[in-house]
Amino acid sequence: MAIEKLPTALVKINGKLDHARRTLEVQQGTDAARAAARAAPMTASELARVHYNDQLALDEVLRDSGSPWAAISIDDAYVANLRAASAGSLQDRDVEELLGGFLKRYSLRGNLDAPRGTPKWRQVARAIAEAELQVLTRMYERDEGVPVNEILHPTHLAPVVEEVTKEPYVEPLSLRQLLEQHLKHLEANGGGASARKAWSRVFDDLLQFLAASRGLKGSAIRQADDARLLTAEEVIAWRDARLETLSPKTVKDVWLASLKAVLSDAVADRLLETNVAKGIRVKMYAQPVLREKGFTDAEALAILRRCRSYQPATRDNPANRESEYVTAAKRWGPWLCAFTGARVTEVLQLRKSDIYSAGDVRYVRITPEAGSVKGKKYRDVPLHQQLEEIGFLEFVEQSVEGPLFHPPNPDPKKFPAQAVAARVGKWLRAENLIPEGVQPNHGWRHRFKTLAREAGLDPHVVDSIQGHTGRTASDGYGDVTLRAKKSAIGKLHSYDI
Repeated sequence: MAIEKLPTALVKINGKLDHARRTLEVQQGTDAARAAARAAPMTASELARVHYNDQLALDEVLRDSGSPWAAISIDDAYVANLRAASAGSLQDRDVEELLGGFLKRYSLRGNLDAPRGTPKWRQVARAIAEAELQVLTRMYERDEGVPVNEILHPTHLAPVVEEVTKEPYVEPLSLRQLLEQHLKHLEANGGGASARKAWSRVFDDLLQFLAASRGLKGSAIRQADDARLLTAEEVIAWRDARLETLSPKTVKDVWLASLKAVLSDAVADRLLETNVAKGIRVKMYAQPVLREKGFTDAEALAILRRCRSYQPATRDNPANRESEYVTAAKRWGPWLCAFTGARVTEVLQLRKSDIYSAGDVRYVRITPEAGSVKGKKYRDVPLHQQLEEIGFLEFVEQSVEGPLFHPPNPDPKKFPAQAVAARVGKWLRAENLIPEGVQPNHGWRHRFKTLAREAGLDPHVVDSIQGHTGRTASDGYGDVTLRAKKSAIGKLHSYDI
């Protein structure tokens, strides 16, 4: 096709045609304009032919005016956008930007009565885009001096645009918008903070993969962002590509899980008919287990001794000094984990106001008010006697109001305790205190359960302390009192530091 040979642009085609149109209107006078204003609505095919003839008439006027019209090249980007509009792959705002002048003109003349964004409006836009491409082809042929009797007229314009009526245009269902909707649902229920950070990266990667696999470039990359076009085969190919650089567990629990969750919501909301990611799995092979998941007595003692004696490095520049919050987290975080069995973020988001007294029982309240709590349910955990002996309550008393281990956080969607926990874990690894196969913070949670079994503690009481869900229906009956928890924790031995 001749249009494929169009040279690089010197000026925008819209500017050329606007100038030509003004010239033609002056020559034709106001009678023609008044007649056009009384025109009746036309079909897409009729408008395409009117547009084709009008634009070629404008071209004739300029060529006969003595201007250097034929020497001005046509914009390749304009041609590419017309092709995308003709294919129906542009969104309404892009169609408006590209063809809005033409569509508005035909509306003012009474030839177009469809509101912006409707299927008929987009049908006419596709027809105009196809006609415009044919006009550019004729202009190129004229520029090259092709004889008029050899120029092929666009007899196929009518059948092409009429086919649109059989399958109306449907606005793309954006994967990014589905993700945003899912995250808003999570955040409305007090969650979603970690998902927003991790899942956004996952969906960006998926869209880049889809664009590359479909051969989309430039502005056409946006065409990849349509959940209705996503296939199970593409999800499988994406999964396999990620497995080349990521662990199977990460691909399974983060990458595939996030896509499945978002698409499942879309199906539930009747936005999609099926979840194409459903049933796609990652093969997981059991890894050899070489040791226990929790810390041994010797490992736990070494960590707690190091925390007890920790002093931050001295820095001349105040900007490079470790914050008092991080120092406190390194000194007290592992100790609190050791005697509460709590998750590290639950411990490091404690506030001064979360330390309570009830008679002779001192305890911490782990609450979703302070940050992220699995299950979104508060629980009270008595302090072990050794925590009181080594000065934890004095540390709390001397602390300012607010969080004990990180600065005040005004954004409820952010959980700074997670960042502090990562700092503590990184520090312990750097100190060579974390053995292979043990998580630096979660290892305490495993150890607490082990010690509780050794002490013969009631499993129901231990689950209540750690925030674990009961395994049977009977576990939901009766309450675990603060006294029962205090008695259980008091049976755990102290550490010889």
